[in-house]
Amino acid sequence: MNKIAAKAKIKLGSLRPNKKNAILKKERGILQIEKGQLEAAVRDLTLGFEAPRNFLAHQYIHGKGIEIGAAQLPVKLPPKAKVKYVDVFTAEELRKAWPQDYTKLDIVEVDVVDDGEKLAKFKNKSLDFIIANHFMEHCLDPIGTLINMYGKLRKDGVLFFGIPDKRYTFDSERPITSYAHLLKEHKDSSKSFLWEHTEEYIRLGENYKGDIEKRTQELIDSEYRVHYHVWTAREMKEFFERTIVDFKLDMEVVASVKNMHEVIFILQKTK
Repeated sequence: MNKIAAKAKIKLGSLRPNKKNAILKKERGILQIEKGQLEAAVRDLTLGFEAPRNFLAHQYIHGKGIEIGAAQLPVKLPPKAKVKYVDVFTAEELRKAWPQDYTKLDIVEVDVVDDGEKLAKFKNKSLDFIIANHFMEHCLDPIGTLINMYGKLRKDGVLFFGIPDKRYTFDSERPITSYAHLLKEHKDSSKSFLWEHTEEYIRLGENYKGDIEKRTQELIDSEYRVHYHVWTAREMKEFFERTIVDFKLDMEVVASVKNMHEVIFILQKTK
């Protein structure tokens, strides 16, 4: 077992107590790990939405890395971990572009302005971790994004994703994005699926009753990134595992935990 996985082994709820478990117990005063049942604790609403993310971060995150799109909900990291915040906009640009969302919230200052799908400003094998919560569903090419992130990691590096399960969000009426569809998009550099996904989001996600064609074009012109893809926990797992196999990535899924309306996945680079 490698040095990260040795800290905790979590497979849909299997967790054995260790010294680091005390961190969350001390902070929250309510988490009790018994019989290896992390999911039972995750389902306890008194923990709040962020606590399971923070708990898993203390188990797996180490070294120097980045968090993409943290906004008002950055993950709380272990004391020795060093993070830079990445977004396609500066914090001030976020506040101006979406005043209804961000002007009244305490959002993190953006350290690096970069496209999270490309991460062009980061060298290969330069990061120990990448955190990207509620990000993958906004990517036009999730397979390409995963491959690119993999390349930025050092050995034992970690990818930390929180992805919404469509069944518990405004995307509930939308059809699941299949792995076969993701493969087609990965091979299509023309972004020909952009209109299709944006229109579907407006029609079934927003349940918009006005001029859908006009609304679709407005969103595309604004460069606002909707939920292009939607999954349940099963399809998320298939996406990660099949991409790893099909594109020969030296990586494995080391943790997957349901957390209210999202599923947290942690992937680790093995070579």
